[in-house]
Amino acid sequence: MIKYLQKERPEIIILQEVLRSNKINQVEILKEKLNMEYSIFQVDVNLIYFELGDLILSKVPLDNITIFSKFMVVETNIKKEKINLINTHLTCDFTFQKQKEEIGE
Repeated sequence: MIKYLQKERPEIIILQEVLRSNKINQVEILKEKLNMEYSIFQVDVNLIYFELGDLILSKVPLDNITIFSKFMVVETNIKKEKINLINTHLTCDFTFQKQKEEIGE
């Protein structure tokens, strides 16, 4: 994944299910390998030895950060144009009822 992203050279990357633990910290590895100065990490699953969460990496500053239970909203500027980024990882529910509630939020 890192080789692919290095080749693509994106200004912003939005990921889900990123691992952070004492032994492996994908947040820091991705920031370093992809030369991304700015990041927002939201823990979705917090277990004893590791966390999984959603990550936004950016080469440009991230502003007006709003974090909700299942998603985060961030403002940034790309080529002098303001954009909003939304990163979400909805609950797994095959009836889609929980996802509908979360989207409504």
